[in-house]
Amino acid sequence: MTATLRTFICVELSSEMQHKLDEMIKQLRRATPERSVRWDKAEKIHLTLKFLGDTRQNDVPQISEALTQATRDIKKFPITLHGLGCFPNLKQPRVVWVGINPSPSLMALQRVIEKNISPLGYPTEDRKFSPHLTLGRVKREASSAEAASVGEAVRLRASQSFGVESISRLILMKSDLQRSGSIYTSLLSVDLC
Repeated sequence: MTATLRTFICVELSSEMQHKLDEMIKQLRRATPERSVRWDKAEKIHLTLKFLGDTRQNDVPQISEALTQATRDIKKFPITLHGLGCFPNLKQPRVVWVGINPSPSLMALQRVIEKNISPLGYPTEDRKFSPHLTLGRVKREASSAEAASVGEAVRLRASQSFGVESISRLILMKSDLQRSGSIYTSLLSVDLC
């Protein structure tokens, strides 16, 4: 039986951007009901470009080759992080996020990753790619009033700008689910030219 890993393809953020996100998480933590949201640690926040899920360990070399082929002619480019929001909406928030401007370069990178990875048995997503960074998840046990309070705290900061980040490297990340949260381990990285 082949061993499987839980994986995704992502971009890690600079320590400067992690610091900005950490400051926003601290603000939101103070502005929302205690223990209503499971906030992510800023150093673990990343931009997911493709979630692979259960991945056969034997597929890792093929995924590496597919990512290398996909990015062969793609140059480093900037992305702009702007705005806060919630999925599915501010009135019934489940996920608190920072928005990312869906620039043509970012959207093209995500499409070429999908195109090169799908032949390996990792189907293309049905829903449209919506670039964002997850800051936290509203807990299931949070009351509707607590959730609405989270949505209001986000609404008041909706126009927050975080600046520009450079996309220069893709990571195939392994995720080990633990009670205390996911532990991420980089399996491989591919630099853009």
